[in-house]
Amino acid sequence: MSGHGNETSRSAESVIAAQRALLLTEFGKHVSHGEPYAIVDFPDYGNVGDSAIYLGMLSILRELTGRDPSYVASLARFNADALRRAAPKGPIFLQGGGNFGDIWPKHQHFRESIAKTFPERRLIQGPQSIHFQDDVAIKRCAETFGAHPDFHIMVRDRPSVEFVQERLDLTASLVPDTAFGLGPLRRPAAPTRDIVMLMRTDKEKVALDETLLKNLPDAREADWRAESENWRKWSRLYANVRGLLMGGVVKSRRQVLVSKQLADMRFDRGARILSDGRKVITDRLHAHIMCTLHNIPHVYLDNSYGKIGRYGAVWTNGLGIARQATSAEQAIELLREVGN
Repeated sequence: MSGHGNETSRSAESVIAAQRALLLTEFGKHVSHGEPYAIVDFPDYGNVGDSAIYLGMLSILRELTGRDPSYVASLARFNADALRRAAPKGPIFLQGGGNFGDIWPKHQHFRESIAKTFPERRLIQGPQSIHFQDDVAIKRCAETFGAHPDFHIMVRDRPSVEFVQERLDLTASLVPDTAFGLGPLRRPAAPTRDIVMLMRTDKEKVALDETLLKNLPDAREADWRAESENWRKWSRLYANVRGLLMGGVVKSRRQVLVSKQLADMRFDRGARILSDGRKVITDRLHAHIMCTLHNIPHVYLDNSYGKIGRYGAVWTNGLGIARQATSAEQAIELLREVGN
């Protein structure tokens, strides 16, 4: 893997193609053409990046199997008996992302419960960045997945590989983020301003003096986590109607179709936010990834535990349309260089 980040100016197209090819290879080890499969921990919430992860994994699995998943469910809508009825055999894929660990414990507890509930099924953890703070949680995780006879974990960066091997006593595969499974995309709209600043507002945010960023001319501040109750209500109604019209009479089939519709709408919302700027400043990994997919020049700062820098060191280092900054001052300086 050492060759991924050695070039000094790589095109977005080449970066995307290399990562998508590797995703097909790695996921192809766990599923075959025509084989049924399930996806659990569907991201039924506003964080656009997680919808990008889901849609990319879905694209890869559709290409490999020639079919949709037999079962898809979020944490709230998951039912073990329903999964067994809809997908009595085949692998179960766990949503990838950055929530493997104890920062977002409900997702960790869910995946551990899946391992205990389905000891007879192959479980594949989609590419994750791993971060634990508590030794008790590490011990519980190691025991749970170590006891499963057919568990496979993919991770997105080298520190996560080392953690899995040294602290969990498991073998991890180094695999790109599944959002790259979407391939190159076109901007959904022309920019209306010079800069979009898409910055975290959650517990992964780094303390940063943003005064300089806020004073940038012709800049828009945004984050993409929040969804209004009204949006959630009408988007779910629309997705359910579309699901029925597309043949989702059986509940499990409709759930698959509704999940795809919701993820598409959230992804489109995020893509339009990023496309509103000629350039982007962000501290979100998937804003970096989606800017790459849409060929949008951008500068990225890291999150609280170095997730973006760790990813970039393996997969996007040298990308011509991106620069990594360590301060607001440096971000502004690099913004003048990138994309010109």
